[in-house]
Amino acid sequence: MRNSKQLFILLALTFFISGFTALLYQVIWQRLLGLFSGSDVRSVTIVVSAFLGGLGLGSLVGAIAADRLDSRRVLRLFGYCNLGIAAFALVSRWFYYDLLFQRLAGWAGSTAVLLIIAFISLLWPTVLMGMSLPLLSKAVVRNMAEAAARISLLDGLNTVGAGVGALVTGWYLAGTFGYETTLRLGAGLTVGVGVMALLLSTQWEARGGNAAASLTFSWRGVPVEVWQWCGLMFASGFLAISLELIWFRLLDVSLKSNAYTFAYLLALFLVGDGLGTLLAIRFLPYITRPRAVFFWVVSLVPLYALGSVWLMTWLARTSPPFARYVTQTEGLTVLDAAATTWVIYLAFPLILMLLPAILIGFYFPVVQQAIQHEYEQIGQRVGLIKLANILGNAGGGIVTGLLLLHYAGTSGALRLMGLLGLLFLALLLWENWQTYKPMARFAAAGVGGLLLFTVLLFPDRQQLWADLHGAQPGDLFLVAEDSTGVAAVRQSPGQPAIIFANGQSQATIPFLSLHGLLGALPALVHPQPERVMIIGIGSAGTPYAAGANPLTQEIVAVEIIGSELEVLQLYRPLPGGEPLSHFFADGRYEIVVGDGRRELNLATQPFDIIQADAIRPTGSHSGLLYSYEFFMAVRAQLAPGGIMAQWRATDRVEVTFAAAFPYVVNVGNFVLLGSNDPIPYDAQAVLTRLTDPQIEQYLRLGSYNVAEMRPWIEAQPSFWTPDTPRPTQPINTDLHPRDEYYLNGN
Repeated sequence: MRNSKQLFILLALTFFISGFTALLYQVIWQRLLGLFSGSDVRSVTIVVSAFLGGLGLGSLVGAIAADRLDSRRVLRLFGYCNLGIAAFALVSRWFYYDLLFQRLAGWAGSTAVLLIIAFISLLWPTVLMGMSLPLLSKAVVRNMAEAAARISLLDGLNTVGAGVGALVTGWYLAGTFGYETTLRLGAGLTVGVGVMALLLSTQWEARGGNAAASLTFSWRGVPVEVWQWCGLMFASGFLAISLELIWFRLLDVSLKSNAYTFAYLLALFLVGDGLGTLLAIRFLPYITRPRAVFFWVVSLVPLYALGSVWLMTWLARTSPPFARYVTQTEGLTVLDAAATTWVIYLAFPLILMLLPAILIGFYFPVVQQAIQHEYEQIGQRVGLIKLANILGNAGGGIVTGLLLLHYAGTSGALRLMGLLGLLFLALLLWENWQTYKPMARFAAAGVGGLLLFTVLLFPDRQQLWADLHGAQPGDLFLVAEDSTGVAAVRQSPGQPAIIFANGQSQATIPFLSLHGLLGALPALVHPQPERVMIIGIGSAGTPYAAGANPLTQEIVAVEIIGSELEVLQLYRPLPGGEPLSHFFADGRYEIVVGDGRRELNLATQPFDIIQADAIRPTGSHSGLLYSYEFFMAVRAQLAPGGIMAQWRATDRVEVTFAAAFPYVVNVGNFVLLGSNDPIPYDAQAVLTRLTDPQIEQYLRLGSYNVAEMRPWIEAQPSFWTPDTPRPTQPINTDLHPRDEYYLNGN
């Protein structure tokens, strides 16, 4: 029964599960490493680049090892690799959370150190993952006629498995069981993969193998044709990951992103990629000019991307249902009963991403058909092609994520991807001009002309984001965009200005009274609030109010989306922007762009007040600022008598807050005050301070309606002391942010 069809099917299904667990680990490890490095764009880019770097190195190692070993031994090695991955998964929570985050958090201040730590910490599992395809490629190929199809079938199933893993982990496992249990489930599955591979190896025919291959491996011995394909795969990998980042940014804004959005979008892209690979296998017998097919496919991807995004802006401008969705300001959840919400949330990403993802996956089998001619070099060529593609992914992530989106914006980055598509079309015509018939030349030139037309006339940044923020003719619309995100101000005639960050409304100008209360209350309760930290700037309403006490000397305000500060500066000189002028002119403020929790951990002096701005508890990564461990970290950074102020967003937030702080005051069922020491809260004293001429004038300059704050303060507060019994319901933790995963019912 050796090398039978049944054995191959079992191995293919095993590799599907391997892809599932790979994305399970990536989703969880990225969250755990994000606690150490921060959840801002810089840190996420570093972690993803380190992950890809390890996969690329693993592809190279696998390329060398595969051609040394016979087919049975490479299958056995694949099994041992998975056992090694499972072993790391079981210790990864301790390594990333207990060691890096809780004991070595001070190392996170340097970008270079972050990159080194992320790469080294991920090296063990990612190298073992990256070795998989080159190893299995050598195991499953019996003759060169079937090489491209069998290798591509494995790759396609693995990629589809990865997409399913991202979806199941993001939508169910992480929110239902928490990160640690999810890792254990993943480790169990990976052990199963390893054991199955070892069992299959006992039935597998031992074919090929050259123990001296590693001694003769030479970069110069690789044919020029393979190097050319590596260059093309690098460029296509750069294009693919760049478009993925652009799609994620567009959909993050238009879908009002929550904790589940990223998993859905990532799964959609990966499943589409894998389906494209599986689809291409059926066309391999009919493909006689692989390079021409490759150029056609890769050039059509940016054409479709530009056209579909253009359609998206047109729909936002002309379709009332879609326009109502993108113009709402409170953020719709996927539980919204409106059919429009479901159609837009589920269907629109399909339209935007699925077809190009299929095209991106389509060309891998084409490349394999072009380069796989010698059995002795199967592993080498699979590994080199994968390495080139992964390096292109990493390069695209860094260049587009940190540079193009920062300096050119989403519109400019999309146009540059269109120009890259034009380059592929130019190569197509240059290589095939002599052999192409006039109709083929005309078709290629026509697609090139259409792509150039789309690039030149594609909406600029102002128009693109105005449409996707529901700006109507006559509205004031300002937008700022950088690597950290998109921020905008939209103001209809006679209405307050609405501040948006990544599509979510943050607040208004004039400032809202609720933000005034959240910022001013701890400043008026604390007798001597000299040093203050505010996590989250938003419209600047909360941090401005935090400066109401004239005794305050220093206010550190941290904002994770740097473009918010830019758009506030743009609105500052306009009518209605006077409160912002006072905020930015106040020398007491030190404004920091970065992850608030990381900045808290890196602080070298204690604070009298630490304030977390009103962040939606269901937003992506919001769990980092609502967890028990975060509140305990705040406690450690409070000076004697210091106070933490927090929006009481949910019942669980209050329970978690009370579990961390021995002394708690709930003011108006809206603001929670916590401290290591008894809190000198006196509602009448606070109301008296609000009438102090200096404080009253300060708040009036910030456009606050002090009268609207009074009912919250006048309401009967509730007090918690160390003797107050704490509820026993589950709380938010770093490893299980229950409020963030609100669909999972925990």
